[in-house]
Amino acid sequence: MLSAIEALEPVQKTPPKSLDMQLALEKAGADGDTTFLFDEAEKNKTIANKKIAKKDYDAAIDFYTKAICCIDTNPVYYCNRAAAYTEKGLYAEAIGDCHRAAILSPDYVKAYLRLGRIYLQTNETTRAKNMYKIALEIEPGNKTASKAIAELGHGESAELGHGEKPADPMQQGIEALARNPGLVDTIKNMFSAEQINDLLGSNPELRNNVRKHLKKE
Repeated sequence: MLSAIEALEPVQKTPPKSLDMQLALEKAGADGDTTFLFDEAEKNKTIANKKIAKKDYDAAIDFYTKAICCIDTNPVYYCNRAAAYTEKGLYAEAIGDCHRAAILSPDYVKAYLRLGRIYLQTNETTRAKNMYKIALEIEPGNKTASKAIAELGHGESAELGHGEKPADPMQQGIEALARNPGLVDTIKNMFSAEQINDLLGSNPELRNNVRKHLKKE
């Protein structure tokens, strides 16, 4: 199995909710109004998309974060925020968001395409090619992935061309999160202890790292 994806530096936690957002979420929770949360999330995503179009990436990140505060299980919000992070050169944060998107929806092709682009920008061509290969496995004939692999050529063929399959994206994602102690809450919310042990079973160092930080909670 190929080496797991790692964040280039610790991924930042999601910024705290604003007071207005916190009050709105508390009201929605009290009323059991999930429709409100969905509508609020989509409204913020739409605003963020417009900010991206205007290249106002800081504002876009802020509005995508507000969308995530409302609905934290939508991979699109994370992947879109990753695009804004990428434009600002915040690659570790972008990688972290792409991992979250892939964990939430392992077949979400856009997450792997975005990771491929990030790794190309950081001159990590092997990882980039891996991500494009995963994208093609999920969506055969994807033009973006096919073109990227063709342009990368055969420079990585010795490493990738001997029947070795790309690593399990879910395992890649949780290993990347496990290397960032600040994201222990994310792991706890997404996986049971049994799932964590299964996914990290082949890497006792990472498993012990996760357990150590879980005990601190």
